[in-house]
Amino acid sequence: MNDEHSYEIELNNVTKTYSETVGVFDINIKIKQGEIYGFIGPNGAGKSTTIRQMVGFIKPDYGTITINNKNAWTNSKEIMKVLGYIPGENILPDYMKAIDYLKAIAGIRYNVEWTYVEKLINYRTSPHMYLWRKKWIEMNSTEYFKLKNNVLHI
Repeated sequence: MNDEHSYEIELNNVTKTYSETVGVFDINIKIKQGEIYGFIGPNGAGKSTTIRQMVGFIKPDYGTITINNKNAWTNSKEIMKVLGYIPGENILPDYMKAIDYLKAIAGIRYNVEWTYVEKLINYRTSPHMYLWRKKWIEMNSTEYFKLKNNVLHI
């Protein structure tokens, strides 16, 4: 297998500069199918910037990103057909519940199998987690942020 094409996700010398000391600089990552990576770091470390470049929302100043051997910037629409992305600062209108948001997104994307979404929502790992998922699905934006703020202050 050619090493150049054996990675599902590849970042080569990816740089996005906002100022001399702010941005992401010379990121190199190679992820094979089945591998799991996470970004850990303080606020401002470049986690979101890197992910937004990977999904084609932000163009890198330098370097290349490929997902499934496709350039993430020039093929972002095609890549997003098989890739999911939920930003951490996702804000819903007060009138909209999480389930309504998921249904709206499913209506926009052509390849969402709603029965599978329901299966994930109803998946019972434990009674506590099942009840939490059901409550989250019914929350509106205001309730979610109240909960989030309370959890962060514990």
